[in-house]
Amino acid sequence: MAYYDIASTLANVLKVRYPESKIADLGYRQQAVLPFINKVRQKYGGKNFSFTIMTHRGHDTQFYPEGGTLVTPTAEQYMRGYLDPTTIVTKQVLTQEAISDSDDANGSLFKAIVELPKRIAKNHAFHIANHAWALDSLGKLATCGTTSAASVIVLATTANTRKFYRGMIVDVKLSSTGVVSGDLNSCTIIAVADPFATSKSITLDTTTGTTTSSHGVYMQDCASTLTPYSWNSIPLLVGTGTIHGISTSTYPEFKSYTNTDTGTLTLAKIQQMVDWVEAFHEKTGESLVMYVPPEVLIKFGDLLIADVRYTQENLKRIEGGYPTDIYYRGGSMGLIPIMKDNLMPIDEIFLLAPSAFRFYATAWWEWFDKGGSKFIPESTLGYGVRFFSRGNMGIVDRSGTGKLQVINI
Repeated sequence: MAYYDIASTLANVLKVRYPESKIADLGYRQQAVLPFINKVRQKYGGKNFSFTIMTHRGHDTQFYPEGGTLVTPTAEQYMRGYLDPTTIVTKQVLTQEAISDSDDANGSLFKAIVELPKRIAKNHAFHIANHAWALDSLGKLATCGTTSAASVIVLATTANTRKFYRGMIVDVKLSSTGVVSGDLNSCTIIAVADPFATSKSITLDTTTGTTTSSHGVYMQDCASTLTPYSWNSIPLLVGTGTIHGISTSTYPEFKSYTNTDTGTLTLAKIQQMVDWVEAFHEKTGESLVMYVPPEVLIKFGDLLIADVRYTQENLKRIEGGYPTDIYYRGGSMGLIPIMKDNLMPIDEIFLLAPSAFRFYATAWWEWFDKGGSKFIPESTLGYGVRFFSRGNMGIVDRSGTGKLQVINI
């Protein structure tokens, strides 16, 4: 589904839900959304309102700074962070964004996330997503492993261990000769050994492996040409600690709150999602709904390299649970830590890893009580994800016990 189909679908949903907005068809230009944004802002007030566009890499994206000329980032600029106001677009309000209508390998360039302020103090969020975006091909992840058991892959190095995280879906091929052969077997990682542990391994929910230690293992994130599971889905993360997409038989305590839907993203499915979100709000009083694939939820430590330590001293800049980027040495990966306050024990810091969103960047707008708006750029070495919320979150325990931990942030 091309991005403009998603945009048009989103526009139709908003027309149904908020007919007073008279929103125009989004078409190929984001500025078509601005009349709707202004209508909502006037009706409900400007507090805590944001409209977020997540686009593909810069060669598919062009920006028009207000009163300025067209800015087309180069590849080098994009890797530095094309949304960096000091290097690319300068600190100006962006009034429109032109996006190419060509498709990438996964069929789309565009993801729109709209947060609508309700008549209550908290935000109510609509998240329109296509799972293919979150599962962009990462290529080969490991070739230096052996199988010690039918579902356990032993990895040779810490560097390999930190490429994986619980909930990640991988494809497995085994070879006793070092040559990749045989059919792909799609598996979900259900446990990842501590990178600091002597024995480094990942545990899969299923595998075609044997107990023969001489087997080499080939893994990759599911590429766009492979579809062992649903590409199009609407996983939701709700403010009471529910992770949607996690089996309710495994986590029965969250069954009453789970509403996972998969299949092609259609107007009917989005309306169904919106209906459920509003019903959930009426039932619980919670209004936070987020799109975050469960495979990107990890606990602090899962992806750390051995010679990097994060201490209370260098975490003091994180306050009140707001997201802040932390980088691995060399800037190879950004992590967004979520924490109650800056006095929490290190072991209680939780992270959202944007690895599933690589090659994407985010930008958003803020509206002020006294009028006006400001473009807020963000980039993490050419890719990133913005984590908006404060509230309760469910986190998969990295210890492999199969339990969810809930933290107030």
